[in-house]
Amino acid sequence: MNKHIILSVFVMLSVCMVQAQQSSDKWRNVQQQVLAHYQKGDTLKLKAARFLLKNMPYHFTMKGATLDKYYQEIAQINQKYKYPDCIDQFNMLYNTLGDPNKDLVKISDTEVISAESLIKNIDLSFEEWKNGNWARHLSFDDFCEYLLPYRVGDENFEEWREELCKQYKPRIEWIKVEYDKCYSAYWAALYMNDQIKNLKFNIYAVLPNSQVENPLMILKNMRMGECNDYAKLTAYIMRASGIPVGIDFTPQWPFRSSGHYWNVLLDNSGKIVPFMGGESNPGYPCKAGYTMAKVYRKTFAYQLQSLFALNQKTNEEVPPTFNTPFIKDVTQEYLNGVTLNVDLSAMHHRKKNFIYLSVFDNQNWIPISYAPFTKDGKAEFEKMGRGIVYLPTYWGTNGAVAADNPIEVKADGTIHSLIPNKHKTQTITMNRKFPVFGGVLWYSTRMINGYFEASNSADFIGAVKCATIKQDPLMRYDSVKIEVKDKFRYWRYVSPDKGYCNVAEVVFLNQGKELQYKQIISNGDSAKEHYAQQAFDRDALTFYESKAATGGWVGVDMGKPVCIDQITYLPRNDDNNVSPGQIYQLDYYDNGKNKPIGTVTATSYSVTFRDVPTNALYILHDLTRGQEERIFTYDNGETIWY
Repeated sequence: MNKHIILSVFVMLSVCMVQAQQSSDKWRNVQQQVLAHYQKGDTLKLKAARFLLKNMPYHFTMKGATLDKYYQEIAQINQKYKYPDCIDQFNMLYNTLGDPNKDLVKISDTEVISAESLIKNIDLSFEEWKNGNWARHLSFDDFCEYLLPYRVGDENFEEWREELCKQYKPRIEWIKVEYDKCYSAYWAALYMNDQIKNLKFNIYAVLPNSQVENPLMILKNMRMGECNDYAKLTAYIMRASGIPVGIDFTPQWPFRSSGHYWNVLLDNSGKIVPFMGGESNPGYPCKAGYTMAKVYRKTFAYQLQSLFALNQKTNEEVPPTFNTPFIKDVTQEYLNGVTLNVDLSAMHHRKKNFIYLSVFDNQNWIPISYAPFTKDGKAEFEKMGRGIVYLPTYWGTNGAVAADNPIEVKADGTIHSLIPNKHKTQTITMNRKFPVFGGVLWYSTRMINGYFEASNSADFIGAVKCATIKQDPLMRYDSVKIEVKDKFRYWRYVSPDKGYCNVAEVVFLNQGKELQYKQIISNGDSAKEHYAQQAFDRDALTFYESKAATGGWVGVDMGKPVCIDQITYLPRNDDNNVSPGQIYQLDYYDNGKNKPIGTVTATSYSVTFRDVPTNALYILHDLTRGQEERIFTYDNGETIWY
């Protein structure tokens, strides 16, 4: 029996050695063919070939039978279904195919890409650099990063230059006859981005649980995707057309959930111009005014200062975002940062080689910058964004682990450690657990000039207007008094112009008592998943929405004429206001760990906590419902969200 096992192991090892040797031989042959092709020709092309070959071993493709099935099905869905109908089709895929990551194998580019593909890529990119109009200003080094690479990220490799160039470049070649624009990378990128906008992108993840970036076969016909998808497709299209474009990203916004990717153009002046492919043109950067902690640029060249490179000797487990040699810190191009020094000499017993600064994403702390420890347990972080609270963290098996107290960097660059003062306390009163964002607050304005009316006719002939909403309800419950004393069977809310009849809750009262209705009625043309019943379901997050911007209405049939003296209503909102009856808990951070002050059941639209340590970072939890929550400081009755 043991002999059979030994023999099997020997056979397996022999097969692996043969495969490894074959792979090594294939890679050696690719290098020889490519270098030999350019050996007696263009010396710059030879130099470019060496650049690609030098960096290829670190680039890879992820393969898997399940993932391949996903790609085939998604490509078909993109051809057959428009947004949002495609969402249901994608959801059905998850139920049918299961986990897209279950059989993934990482394959080096040295095993995937042929000499012919590399030569074709080099020749086509040189054609655009030397003979095209919009990349002549590039140095060789810039050319190697912004035009030459055969891939943008770690998506599956495909040949793409010729196809995309034929499809897109003719659309903007008309600018070549205009003297002031014909050699301008800026104008070429702007007009090409106008073409990309015609694809009408929708922000919605196609494969939210996938560990692999979407390949071009999906991107070029996608109905929906995330910012990374749009930035990649834009980079492919622009580079194929000879426009030098790259991708920058911030791993995590410091004031909300998620991070962001966008494009950058290297214009004729040598400056980097940010924009968002398919959304905002060069000169009009997306997310303008957003606070950023760190910005990185995707590269093709191996970066010696990357965490991946620094970690080669120690082989420590690191955050996935930084486990690549193909990103570099470009924060200085976007903001005037500060330097933070972290001293963990008294606590540095975890035998970690790297420390991180993390920012909060509504639920967890996400590393956005790294630094190696010195021998005495100290670390320095350069070019850190302002107006942000950072938490020094280690990286553990389950993610970021607090290493010290939070650090507040104020807008003026002042650095302040948030060490709780338990000897000096304060009283904190809160009416929300999350800051108000304009994108959500705007929906509340849709109720201004909306009105309530009543009738004894089901078609509201001769309806009596009972009350008009004159003020913005600011995402909170509000009410109007009804002066009409007559009894009516049918009552409804009528949307103002362009209000889409957005209303989350409507309650009809008489003498303080809620009246029960017989049937819910509406204009009968609701938007998908936002039905009339949701205006009466006591769920603050659901709401009614009419397909028509104007003329929508929703109401009730009381079954008989009734008198109503008050109507309470709630606009479309984010359900982050303090609500009566819900239980809230206030925590503060002490050495990075949450310590609860206590719990309070709200009896009104605010909650109060007493004897709270000062000079701390706080967070308010709704234990009854909801997920969104933000960290904050509190000083002299003012809440400062981070």
